[in-house]
Amino acid sequence: MRASGASQGSRLVARTARLLNADGLQLGDERASLETSDTCSQSVLLCYDVRDNEAQPIMHTTHLSLTDVAQVADSVSQFIDAARRRIYAPDAVKKPPEYSLSQLSAAARIPKGTLGTRIAKPTDKLPKGRHKGGGRYFTLDEVRQWARHFETSWRRLPSQEGLRMVVANFKGGVSKTTTTAHLAQGLALRGYDVLLIDLDAQGSLTSTMGISPEFEVEPEHTIVPLTSGETDSLAGAIRKTYWPGVDIVPGSVALNNADFFLPSRQARDPGFAFWDVLGGALRRDGLQYRYDYIIIDTPPAISYLTINAFWAADAMLVPMPPEGPDFVSSSQFWALFAQLSDGIQNRLLQMGGKNKIYDWARIVPTKVDRQRTHTDVVLQWMRSAYEGLVTDVEIPMTSAVSVSGVQMGTVYDIGKYEGAARTYQRARQAYDQLIDEVDRLTRATRWAQP
Repeated sequence: MRASGASQGSRLVARTARLLNADGLQLGDERASLETSDTCSQSVLLCYDVRDNEAQPIMHTTHLSLTDVAQVADSVSQFIDAARRRIYAPDAVKKPPEYSLSQLSAAARIPKGTLGTRIAKPTDKLPKGRHKGGGRYFTLDEVRQWARHFETSWRRLPSQEGLRMVVANFKGGVSKTTTTAHLAQGLALRGYDVLLIDLDAQGSLTSTMGISPEFEVEPEHTIVPLTSGETDSLAGAIRKTYWPGVDIVPGSVALNNADFFLPSRQARDPGFAFWDVLGGALRRDGLQYRYDYIIIDTPPAISYLTINAFWAADAMLVPMPPEGPDFVSSSQFWALFAQLSDGIQNRLLQMGGKNKIYDWARIVPTKVDRQRTHTDVVLQWMRSAYEGLVTDVEIPMTSAVSVSGVQMGTVYDIGKYEGAARTYQRARQAYDQLIDEVDRLTRATRWAQP
């Protein structure tokens, strides 16, 4: 039955409505698409009545049936889809920002005077952008052309492989996906070609790259067919994203099946190399020659997919907030990784294989809030315990990153930041410096360049 005060036909959405309203999203009449049935079980915990852009609780009891769970899940799913369409209005398609002359200069690291001189030459074949509102603006594709021309990115030799990097931590909430998305977009801005592989069933990276895991990703669009043995190639799962230079193998809830398929195949065939399914596909498809960077986003747990990510990778980046619980749990991360890898390594050596050696590994402090008194202490613990592995770069906890997250993007998606310019610059500069570090390590170890 309906709770008292809730009119017939009220539009019901999950608690997400209130959370998004708190972040300043104006959803207006678009909520008409969020209608559910006219009845709401007496036991629903997270059911809200939306009127006049306000989310009012319809009821709050202590019982929740499985039917109610399904209803809440459906409401949240529909709400998120409507929010995405609202954010990406008018055509519900995510688009990269345009770049002013100053932004092009900063992104491609080309002096503004040099840009002006080249643009003024009628015979120069580099893109000249277009005039808009008294300024000159460039597309992301054009920024990438300028970056490649001035060799902001290193041009690999045809015989040189790109870097396969895993971003991992067995603890959730440490900014793995946020870090992965910023790395991909920032590297692409410099002219690199990047492939993302989303191994997290939540599909957060896929969402950030403008693709809805729930409505636009079927199981065959993920690595699931690879894990089931239906195919031995990833080529058919690769999709373009809205960000030029970045492709993705999407993730979705279907990835939960992978941790059934892989052990099942191992049980049927004791000789099955369950840890090398992803790495084997990358090699067979030659993707390490097609892309400069292949970045793998992992779930916050040890799993068959996580093991595949580690063994497919040449480098490792571990995001870690300077919080006591995150630092303490990091020892379990390394211990579990070592324990699992030891068995695989011994088996490989018995088969005549080689020791697994990473080109480089780094821990990057994330969500750094210098206003907290314990931050400096935990950072000191991290640098002492992981001597030489912790980056000098620290990713700050800023409103610029929070706002970009609410808008399902990164700081690189923000064409014009509405808050304090200094706040945005802090976040943007930190990610730029992290990309500098990743690129420097890769050039030195993989491409033998300073």
